[in-house]
Amino acid sequence: MTKMTESRIYHPKDTGEILSRKPKADHLWYLLHYNQDISFDKYKNVKFGKQKKSYTKQTLVQMIQVAEAAEKRKESMLKLLESSYYFKILRLKDTSLILHGLGSSHVNESSLTIHPVYGVPYIPASSIKGVVRRWFLDALLEGEATNLATNKGIIGVLGRALFGSEDGQGIVQFYDMLFYNRLEIKLDVLTPHFGEYYANKELPSDTKNPVPNTFYAASVHSVQLMLTVDKRKLATIASELSVLPEPLMEVLSYWISAAFKELGVGSKSSSGYGRFNRSEEVYTTASEESAENLLSNMTEKEKLIFRIKYLSSSVQDIGVSKKEIYTQIIESNDIEAAQALKKYWTEIGEWVTSTKKKGSGKQADKCKTIQMMLLSN
Repeated sequence: MTKMTESRIYHPKDTGEILSRKPKADHLWYLLHYNQDISFDKYKNVKFGKQKKSYTKQTLVQMIQVAEAAEKRKESMLKLLESSYYFKILRLKDTSLILHGLGSSHVNESSLTIHPVYGVPYIPASSIKGVVRRWFLDALLEGEATNLATNKGIIGVLGRALFGSEDGQGIVQFYDMLFYNRLEIKLDVLTPHFGEYYANKELPSDTKNPVPNTFYAASVHSVQLMLTVDKRKLATIASELSVLPEPLMEVLSYWISAAFKELGVGSKSSSGYGRFNRSEEVYTTASEESAENLLSNMTEKEKLIFRIKYLSSSVQDIGVSKKEIYTQIIESNDIEAAQALKKYWTEIGEWVTSTKKKGSGKQADKCKTIQMMLLSN
């Protein structure tokens, strides 16, 4: 009989010391559910009864403290990125009960989405982006995702830039939203009448009795929504639309507030769950330049150079530089813009002086044309 090899996962020493002082079951996701019904004594068997309420309260308080500390650390770290990213915090308030995760696989059949590290209910960043994008499509593009790809106006350009498309990722980054401010886990009830009908066994009728089903819901006073946006990429989009970056950030804040108020997040939002009816700005990256110094007084030539300066190394931006921007430079015979484009192509490895490399013929011709412009002046 072959002896199985034991797999071990090693943790940092300080992590091991912290975990060694904690009950071994504290890392399990379903601790939150089961400790509402039972409580433990370290040296005795499982107890039912009087101690369960105080034990549950103490455990929830501890998790809230950990989650709050984690949120503060995340905020501090994101502020370190402000030289390259806009950072914004919105506080969403006046909430209804939240059912994010209802219907997912779990020992209780219906559950909340619980953070695997901090043990509190939370909204994953992907869900936040999904809600805001869904509101954007419904409110501005007739609810059709295909319109996002085909719309050539300001809405289409801005939507593709913020939320991404098949050609590239979006420039806005959302972060997990933890629940901890006056967090309570409440028992709610659902009373379906036509279970047999939904199971395709009988026709529905008013003679059927309701069947109460209980489930857990999260109640929280307010939550903090954090997001970052790449400054260079937003400046490029702002230049293309002839606006300032800061107003675009304000537009994004409005969209987020409207999405969480009108659509809500999680399960049964159409029944009033998961709504955040008020929002306020807690923090935003300070504007580095005034409107007068950024775009309002720029000439078309200055805007072109500004746009080249803030091109990224993405496939989308490289394509724009080789077609649209290159054409503008040739038509305007703009030497400064040609110098800026040469510098950009050199930095990303697209300044080609030889046609030996496969597929480099067209790009080599463009580089030669730019070089001839620079030499002739």
